[in-house]
Amino acid sequence: MIDKGKESFDRFPDDERKFSGITMGIDEEGYEAFLQELRAFRMKVGELVQKHKANRVYRVNIGVFPVTKKFGGADKE
Repeated sequence: MIDKGKESFDRFPDDERKFSGITMGIDEEGYEAFLQELRAFRMKVGELVQKHKANRVYRVNIGVFPVTKKFGGADKE
């Protein structure tokens, strides 16, 4: 799917594709809360699209991964 995302830059105009992201600092408790929100979002999107007739297929990717090692407190490196 990552390759399809890259290909979309050449295949489709800007107004037919959207890419966005956010970089954030968060602890384990906040991370778990964030994952719960992502689950709720996916369910809400699934319900929303069921109310509309499809004339095209879209893919939504949301990736969450660390960009640093843990820092601060007892885990300080």
